[in-house]
Amino acid sequence: MLKIRQENVFPSLYTCYKKPLLIHQGHMQWLFDFEGRRYLDFFAGIATVSVGHCHPKVTAAAQKQFGRLGHTSNIYLHPGIQEYTEKLTSLLPGSLKVAYLTNSGTEANDLALLIARVFTRNSDVICLRGGYHGGSTYAMGITAIGRYKFGVGNGANCHPTMLPDVFRGPWGGSHCRDSPVQTIRKCSCSSGTCHAKDQYIEQFKDTLQTCVPNKVAAFIAEPIQGINGAIQFPKGFLKEAYQLVRERGGLCIADEVQTGFARMGSHFWGFQGHNVIPDIVTLAKGIGNGFPMAAVVTTPGENCFHTWRVSDIILSHIEKNHKLNGLYNWPLTLSLREGGREGERERGSLPPSLSLIFFSFPSLVSAGAYKNAVTTIFC
Repeated sequence: MLKIRQENVFPSLYTCYKKPLLIHQGHMQWLFDFEGRRYLDFFAGIATVSVGHCHPKVTAAAQKQFGRLGHTSNIYLHPGIQEYTEKLTSLLPGSLKVAYLTNSGTEANDLALLIARVFTRNSDVICLRGGYHGGSTYAMGITAIGRYKFGVGNGANCHPTMLPDVFRGPWGGSHCRDSPVQTIRKCSCSSGTCHAKDQYIEQFKDTLQTCVPNKVAAFIAEPIQGINGAIQFPKGFLKEAYQLVRERGGLCIADEVQTGFARMGSHFWGFQGHNVIPDIVTLAKGIGNGFPMAAVVTTPGENCFHTWRVSDIILSHIEKNHKLNGLYNWPLTLSLREGGREGERERGSLPPSLSLIFFSFPSLVSAGAYKNAVTTIFC
């Protein structure tokens, strides 16, 4: 099997063990290899399997839909997309009420940048060092991790700024009240202030003053960085950064590919922990429990600029140029997602103190330990 893989599969699709595991079956939090050995899945397919492997409700929804209709196109009406997007957007705050379904987080972030640039008529995008937003040529511009760069031309006019990392960065340290290793939650800053946050905001302002024009298209950030190591920002940073970007006419994009769908424990969406409402939200991974599904959610009406409708603008461009294709396998996808949503409801939310643990290792938390947290150990 390894020989066939070496001959027929791209080497970039590498495995992570000296003796690779040959997985045969999964059930909820468990994986089984071809010899029947059972493994507790801590990784969840890189934070993708949100309600467990082969969740009974997801499986039943898929089987039911396959027996009725497996594929159609947006040239026909089908109730699934209306029903699902209505339920999805009901979970988002404010005016985030219009969804465009895609197949991956990379594609969702590509589209989010396009929306921002078309809407604002500006090109420059601010991102954070250490952020991961996808591997396409377009998304590589906002992905600021060296090992995911390939020495080729990628998304232009993207400007990484300093990562506000209170643990490993120049400001904060282990005694910072917002550090993930702080337990007493006391620091030398006076009440209501944060020296580390103020310093990182100054760096953000410096990027705006030196690297971009007076007007920008967008700022994109993960509420908690995932691929870079579950990096948390100091409280108030994202809120001030959003304000600075909006003052320059830019849109604020929350990349919820890894943090969304209750992975924070205390909130359904990562951005809620920062007390902000973005202009665009991108979703993937947990949205489909492993099925290739993603979404971009934005506003249906007047938002920052009180002149154009964001969704109408992007839809008109899509219809005119035919350059973007949506998720045409709606019936099956939406049925799968509906089954997954029920599992997420059952899982509920966790105490805030477990939010980082649940984001990194969701299968560590069980119903036996925390009442109303989960019905089993989901991964």
